[in-house]
Amino acid sequence: PVVQSPFLLEHGIRVIGLGLADRRDEARRALLRMRRAHIPAFQSWTEYLMAWLERRTEDMRARMSVFDGLKIRDDPEAIFQEGRFFCDVGEYRLGLDYLGRAISKGYWPLATLHHAREFNGVRGDAAFQALVADAAAGRDGALTAFREAGGERLLGSPS
Repeated sequence: PVVQSPFLLEHGIRVIGLGLADRRDEARRALLRMRRAHIPAFQSWTEYLMAWLERRTEDMRARMSVFDGLKIRDDPEAIFQEGRFFCDVGEYRLGLDYLGRAISKGYWPLATLHHAREFNGVRGDAAFQALVADAAAGRDGALTAFREAGGERLLGSPS
């Protein structure tokens, strides 16, 4: 099973990418192929992803509880993805809560926040705009610290 995990993670990322590109039928087919691996740790995840693809928000919420206590729930990128999925299905308040948690943990995906269609329904919302401002401030602060520490020289960039 350990050898198959990278395979499943790669396919899970593909499913997410297809879903976010609004190619949900294709994503469902890929997810069904992924389920055939029958690895218990991934069954709940694939069920959560299927609920997202099929816009079953109550099942998404129910599936989330399976992950309580797992380290992945502390990962800012995973937290952001959950928020993104909930915004994608129109559950904006819950989605914004997750986005805020991810940003407060140092995850600052500005390009995604600015351009991803999942956030079109909340772009004018003051809470979303505040999250974007927090992400920009975090990113700017990290970039300043990187430059002040000579990070550009490490990358071979002129200072």
